[in-house]
Amino acid sequence: MSDKLKNRQKADNRNRNKEDILAASLATCKLNFKCLWYKNISSTNLRARQIIEMSKLASDETPSPKKDPVLIVADEQTNGKGQRGRNWHSPAKSGLWFSILFYPELPLSKIPGLTIETAKAVQQFLHHTFSIKSKIKDPNDLLVNGKKICGILAESDTIAGKYKPEFVIIGTGLNIQTNFPKELSTIGTSVKEHYKGTIPPAEILIGKLISKMVEIFPQECFIPQTSMPCLCAEASKLAP
Repeated sequence: MSDKLKNRQKADNRNRNKEDILAASLATCKLNFKCLWYKNISSTNLRARQIIEMSKLASDETPSPKKDPVLIVADEQTNGKGQRGRNWHSPAKSGLWFSILFYPELPLSKIPGLTIETAKAVQQFLHHTFSIKSKIKDPNDLLVNGKKICGILAESDTIAGKYKPEFVIIGTGLNIQTNFPKELSTIGTSVKEHYKGTIPPAEILIGKLISKMVEIFPQECFIPQTSMPCLCAEASKLAP
């Protein structure tokens, strides 16, 4: 077996272990999240859209609103998406880079409010987990001492002829132990600059943050699944 193949298998095993830990963290949500963890992809929001397109090709129809939510996580994004086409600096193993793809039973008028609800969830998460006080910069950023610690990007498409979304994607980038290049050091900050304790691994933190989001979001966003708390899938089954 080649060294390259061995390294790939080791990476896949680490990702599966992270998915298992994340599944356990999400069990309290009583939701059937499908969890996909990648070592390196361009953008978790982009991957969410690719999953939607793959679903359409497989079924030759619009995805059902009864589908389970999908959680896409990356150790690193090479082309993380921000507002107005900007890139989000998301180097390897330095933050929480993830997107949730879900199919809410909500009117279109309620969808913009999900960005603020996400910001509130992150704000509470930072305070409860790290005793960090943050300020929401409407509609999609969180600041600590005037510097950005988190950005949120929500995307959705509508169902033709109906006043409801076909799907919603909410991407979140939260700086945890991020080292910023010189041009970003004056505008960006991370948890490690404000918290001196031991920082738990990403899979534990994401589980806590997703649980807070589920708690805050309208119940029409997700379909409770009491029989199977979480279904994990191998990220390697989708091409990077």
